[in-house]
Amino acid sequence: MILIDEKTFRWMLCNNAMATEKLYEGIRNFAKDIVKLEKDLEQMM
Repeated sequence: MILIDEKTFRWMLCNNAMATEKLYEGIRNFAKDIVKLEKDLEQMM
């Protein structure tokens, strides 16, 4: 396990295009899933 501080983590993340893209892809997909879940729940009520 590698222990790094936030500044180092952000620097490493910014220098890794694939890691940055995958992180934001996951965030976008999570947001889409939340919207879908909310719509599904509204229909159930």
